[in-house]
Amino acid sequence: MKVSVVRRGCAAAATLVIVALNGCGTDPGTERADENQRNARDFAAHIPTDRQLAVIRRGQSKLINSCMAEYGFRTHIEAPDYRPVYRDLRSEVRLPVTLDQAGKYGYRPGVRGTVRPASQVPGKAKGPDVTATERLKLTVLNGPEAAVDSHSVRVNGVVVPAGGCLRKSEKTLTEGAPDLGRRTNGRDAMNSMLWIRLQVNLKYMKDPQYLGMVDDWKRCLTRYGFPYQSFEAAENDARWNKGSSASEEEKRVALADVKCRIDVGFATAANRLRTRYEKIFVEENPRIFDAIDRTYTVMVDNSEKVVNSGG
Repeated sequence: MKVSVVRRGCAAAATLVIVALNGCGTDPGTERADENQRNARDFAAHIPTDRQLAVIRRGQSKLINSCMAEYGFRTHIEAPDYRPVYRDLRSEVRLPVTLDQAGKYGYRPGVRGTVRPASQVPGKAKGPDVTATERLKLTVLNGPEAAVDSHSVRVNGVVVPAGGCLRKSEKTLTEGAPDLGRRTNGRDAMNSMLWIRLQVNLKYMKDPQYLGMVDDWKRCLTRYGFPYQSFEAAENDARWNKGSSASEEEKRVALADVKCRIDVGFATAANRLRTRYEKIFVEENPRIFDAIDRTYTVMVDNSEKVVNSGG
């Protein structure tokens, strides 16, 4: 019963970050009203805003395409959009249902919520057809280590560095930033935040209050006739259909699961505990969060310089 898996594209702390039916995090345009008034003890205060991330993305996109041009490729590549990841980090713990899972249980959100397979989209082939030129572009973009022909380190006579244009753009944007990886076991700013959230989740899920809530949930589910001993056991029952539709039994378990989480106050308890442990982590690791804040300030400044430069 896949009811607590975050949809593809959400935060990497997959089974520990639970999202609402309407997807990951807040509305796209949501911004904190006054960044200067944010409480530095709150984990969310150190998450970059959509505006900051958009500036960084524009700068990185320009750097990537400029780098690709050095190898003779005129491209219009856009850098990865990390805003959905950070929106998910800002979101609260909610009931464990996503649009994809709701579709499996019979919910139909309408045309806007449907996604056709690539084979059914006009102009889309059923399988990848990567040309030699495209392979070279991928080598330049991601580095020789990511290419099929990984021994190839020169393209159009120019050496392709490790990590390619993508890694080169990241280094340019973080030039002048503190050595964050020294404090977070080599992680960059985004992966540091994901790692911190994972540590917080692991701690609060061992808290006696959380474990008591899980016990209440188990008793509730047993009253419905489903004596599962954990959320994971209910989710990963070997009987559940791995295909696109759920069996009637799986639907009954899913409905009972959500009803019982509501009855025991799952979301309220999880959010309260997570906030408490986040504040503890922030208070105990001020240097990490200072480095994260300064890293994003530097990245925004460098991105603005890139965007405003000629070329």
